[in-house]
Amino acid sequence: MSCRKANAMPGPRSGLHPLMMVSSVLAGISACCAMMLLFSWLMCSTGLPLFAAAPLSTAAAGTGALVTGAILSVVRGKNSLVCGLLSGCFYSIVLFLVALLAGQREFLPTALLKPICILLAGGIGGVLSAAASDKNKRKRSMKAK
Repeated sequence: MSCRKANAMPGPRSGLHPLMMVSSVLAGISACCAMMLLFSWLMCSTGLPLFAAAPLSTAAAGTGALVTGAILSVVRGKNSLVCGLLSGCFYSIVLFLVALLAGQREFLPTALLKPICILLAGGIGGVLSAAASDKNKRKRSMKAK
């Protein structure tokens, strides 16, 4: 029998609390929206052509996946690459559903690059945050000695 309370929040090593998962996704969505605002301002002020919207939206979704993957891997404390890839998968599915809702029924072969870039950004976010947390752990252990 465990002495742990049923409603106690798990630590970073014991599991992933749903509230922390939702907050990391909200942080990623906020980063994605901020990048979309920046890119829309850039397109309006510089007169970029409309075909520049596709790579810019991929970059914004990749930024959201990177932030979500980084926060999830810090909160989770392990499986950082999996956390990053899952966040990239989430943003790829959302981007695909938005394209379908916008009426896009035909997908070019270059459309396969979008989910690949987003998955890569999410994985990079997870791995970078794991590397940063490992570096901080080593610094703390060196100071303790």
